Amino acid sequence: MESCPHCHFLMRDDAVECGVCHRPRVVVSTEGFAVVDDSRVGAGRSTGVPVAIVVMLFLVLAAGTGLLVSTQSWI
Repeated sequence: MESCPHCHFLMRDDAVECGVCHRPRVVVSTEGFAVVDDSRVGAGRSTGVPVAIVVMLFLVLAAGTGLLVSTQSWI
């Protein structure tokens, strides 16, 4: 038995995915590629900025703009 690389719970040696977090077991081959059942992992993964960060940045900028506009004196 070995521990899951994601959640660190024990998983069987013949398991393909963890029974707790259901993520695939990652095995490093001699070629240096991360493989799961002899297929390369990570080729189609998104490396972009998460949507939550973009939304939070927009909200902070909108609040700052609103604060700036509200402090201006209108003559």
